[in-house]
Amino acid sequence: MKFKNLLAFIIAVCTMTTVGFSQAIKVNSDGFVGIRNSSPDYSLDFEAGKANFDNSDSYDEHLRFNLINADPRICSENQVVFYDNNDNEWIDIQCQSVSEMSDSTLKTNFQNLKGESLKKVRNLKGYSFNWKSNPNGKRHAGLLAQQVERVIPEAVSTSDSSGRKSISYSHVIPYLVEAIKQQQNRIDLQEKQINKDSIAMDTLRTKIIRLEEKISLIQSQCCSESINDKEKKSGKLNATVPKNARQSARLYQNRPNPFSDATTIDFYLPEKVQKAVLHIYDMQGAPVKQYSIEKREDASKTIQGGSLKPGMYLYTLIADGKEVDTKRMILTK
Repeated sequence: MKFKNLLAFIIAVCTMTTVGFSQAIKVNSDGFVGIRNSSPDYSLDFEAGKANFDNSDSYDEHLRFNLINADPRICSENQVVFYDNNDNEWIDIQCQSVSEMSDSTLKTNFQNLKGESLKKVRNLKGYSFNWKSNPNGKRHAGLLAQQVERVIPEAVSTSDSSGRKSISYSHVIPYLVEAIKQQQNRIDLQEKQINKDSIAMDTLRTKIIRLEEKISLIQSQCCSESINDKEKKSGKLNATVPKNARQSARLYQNRPNPFSDATTIDFYLPEKVQKAVLHIYDMQGAPVKQYSIEKREDASKTIQGGSLKPGMYLYTLIADGKEVDTKRMILTK
């Protein structure tokens, strides 16, 4: 029956004078129409039974509610369930958006979900599936109501008539929100611990480097003292080591180290060295500075702290294309 003929049908039926129809349809003095209801309280009042609106022969006709109130309502003492034509399977509902009542003034007995949310979410399992009514059709994704009921029982309801269970996914969302926050808090704590460990490792590296530098300095001093002792025993009391006593180039630890204003790097280059270069690198091995060394024998190079950024550096002495030695130095702020 087409919707545009519905009103004409009702009026026609109401004009019938048979006893059966007069008992089935009642129009009271207010103009309210009752179907199987002799005392209608609404403009159209049904009493039990079923109502069928069929527009299967046309796609341009609608069951239209033209309501001008700010909050038009479809009222029910229980749930509103949408079934297919066989009254045994649920159907899809399509709309632009759904808004659920969540006003805080209507709620009471609040409980914080913070402590248990992550554990509950980890016990949920997601699936992709087909409905048995359409096993070869479009696949869906979701949760299983029976599993969810064991974890978040307030999200699951059971139909009184069929005993089948349904999930209110909006009841799961608060647990997801709190679980994400709880997980992020754990990540933040881990990142803080990692940063602390990284700082501790950097401090330890610095201490190791300084210890290596002290050892290197002690070794160089011991070597120098050994040479001086030999000179003294041979009757050579001059403080300067003769040329033939040191045949190879040497690089010494900078002083002071660490430094802030300036530091001096000492080295020894035999006269036979034709080309010598002092290179400075950052800890990633990228070149920062280089200085050509013209002086031979005992010499030094002063590095100004303002020419470098604070940090740890490597310096290498190259003599005739060969590395003499590499050492570390630290520039503080």
